[in-house]
Amino acid sequence: MSNTTLLKPVLTEKSLNKADLYVFKVDPQANKNQIKETVEKVYKVVVSEIKTVVVKGKMKVAGKRRLKKRLSKVKKAYITLSKGKIDDFPKNN
Repeated sequence: MSNTTLLKPVLTEKSLNKADLYVFKVDPQANKNQIKETVEKVYKVVVSEIKTVVVKGKMKVAGKRRLKKRLSKVKKAYITLSKGKIDDFPKNN
């Protein structure tokens, strides 16, 4: 298990308004147990629930020749905490 499991936080209006919910982009090969262990180790909190979603890559048109490219798929983890909070994560509450 490495710290490359969590890639970066997802800062959207929906993810910032929920009190105990944190959203991270994670490594596509990471499973829920690896994500839970990494979050508990790095942020020293107690995780109660993890939901994962794989978002399909979108088509993008780019360049002078208007070539179509597919963006890579992204795996997101919705993490609910039972104890503690992540101080490095900005919240609107």
